[in-house]
Amino acid sequence: AANSSLPVVDLGYGLWQATLNGTGNYYNFSNIRYARPPVGELRFSPPKHPLVNRSVVNDGQDGRICPQGFVSWSKERSLFVDAYRTNPNNISSFTHVPAPGINTTAKPPKQQDSRASEDCLFLDVLIPTNVYESAASCENNTSGAPVLVWIFGGGYYEGSTESEGNPAGFVSQSESLPSSSPGVVYVSINYRLGALGWMAGPSFTAGGGTENTGFYDQRFALEWIQDNIHLFGGDPNQVTIMGSSAGASSGLHQITAFGGTKGKAPFQQAFLQSPAFSPNPYNALHEEAYQEVLTIANATSLADLRALSSEEIIAVNEAAIFRADYGKSGFGPVVDGFFVPELPTLLLARGKYAKNVRAVMSGHNTDEGLIFTDPSIQNTSAFNTYLSTTLLPDAQPEIIDYVTNTLYPPVFTNATGLGYNDTISRLSTLLADTLLNCNVQALMSAFGANKSYAYLFEEGPSLHGEQGDYTFYDYGGVTKDTYGAVVNATVAKTFQDWMVTFDATGNPNGPGSVPIQPYGMGHLMGSLSNKGVGTPLKDPAGAERCAFWQKALF
Repeated sequence: AANSSLPVVDLGYGLWQATLNGTGNYYNFSNIRYARPPVGELRFSPPKHPLVNRSVVNDGQDGRICPQGFVSWSKERSLFVDAYRTNPNNISSFTHVPAPGINTTAKPPKQQDSRASEDCLFLDVLIPTNVYESAASCENNTSGAPVLVWIFGGGYYEGSTESEGNPAGFVSQSESLPSSSPGVVYVSINYRLGALGWMAGPSFTAGGGTENTGFYDQRFALEWIQDNIHLFGGDPNQVTIMGSSAGASSGLHQITAFGGTKGKAPFQQAFLQSPAFSPNPYNALHEEAYQEVLTIANATSLADLRALSSEEIIAVNEAAIFRADYGKSGFGPVVDGFFVPELPTLLLARGKYAKNVRAVMSGHNTDEGLIFTDPSIQNTSAFNTYLSTTLLPDAQPEIIDYVTNTLYPPVFTNATGLGYNDTISRLSTLLADTLLNCNVQALMSAFGANKSYAYLFEEGPSLHGEQGDYTFYDYGGVTKDTYGAVVNATVAKTFQDWMVTFDATGNPNGPGSVPIQPYGMGHLMGSLSNKGVGTPLKDPAGAERCAFWQKALF
């Protein structure tokens, strides 16, 4: 039964009631529907507004996550990363393990959460009680608390509103800092994953499918926030999007959506942590992935895929994700000519992005590429073959030569300053640049000296995703991060201070937070390490390398 003492928000099409977290003193409006179920003819199509259902008060206890999957190489990755970090000279036992073929009898281990459903376009809103009560006592849609929107990461094949942690820690920080008091409104959104959100290719679109459907989901949720967040005490004119990995590269694509031609973006700021995605402008690869899905489903057309039951398409999606090549997820953003008219780095360089975005903050970790690095690439010959056949299959020979001999030459001495000392770290450095580090640099360059800030995360092994444990650090006790290192509470507090201060003001500097310099012409990043939090460091991603990748000559 509903608790009549807890607030209810009327969204017109439905009613949602909060739960109360007494310890943290915040209301949680969980699992709010923001779009119609994307099933049947709406499968592989952009989201639509919810149908009206005011017959019940939703208490948010019916949790939903989008259907997702498990990549076959994740176990090997864990073994390899541990082995390489322990002794980089003792990895010869790792040989190439091809992805499970289309006719394989290998099946993904049963991964589906009981909450997994195609009907998954929901979001959560978490609000400090004093923020909500202040708004409830004053009808004023033009002001309110700053809003922080979390877009989860997970390679575009896994994740949910809650998958990366509980925001209670930094919401509490936002209440105590002078610049962000009395607190921020936190929103976390679901979006479609794997084949259901990121199918692409000429045959797919010819059959009536929409590419980058997951981006349309995110956009729809961001527009919902513009229309409704004032009802929860949030200010629609002070919205910061934030995410890690795929969530951060989603933010990058939201900034450059439609090449900036469709008016204002439904947010004003962005804080993007390690914005990673595979820049794949190759139609042949997208077509191949679509045909593989058809084969798995024993289907011949998109109409056949739309006719499958939810249980059947969820199984197909899971099987397709499982077959991804090492370091890849099989699905993700594509250049579609509409939402993504060109790669975001090109759009940023050409000024084709939303100009109402006032400020950006971004950054990366010192060893981003290792978890994506195929452990079998252990010599120069294998490195060259990987580049020409897997990473840059359409590149001209002179481009491959420039990458292998000028940008990332096979010179393995620390004195070179190249950032690597063996073939594995050479490939890891290259992948870090292509997948995300140069995205940070492109974003910083586009927004200029006074509107862009960057951090360099150096704690623990500093592998991809590790800063997420600092984002969602909740104070008290000893906490270990994803890779087993103890979270440094001082560094976590600084990171959270920067997040909530930036959300509130567009600048991470403020009373009570560690100073950080703008990125600027010096390419400066504020250190996140126990060696000196906030210390300005030169961006280790080389300008010449990033200038090349940003041109997308491949």
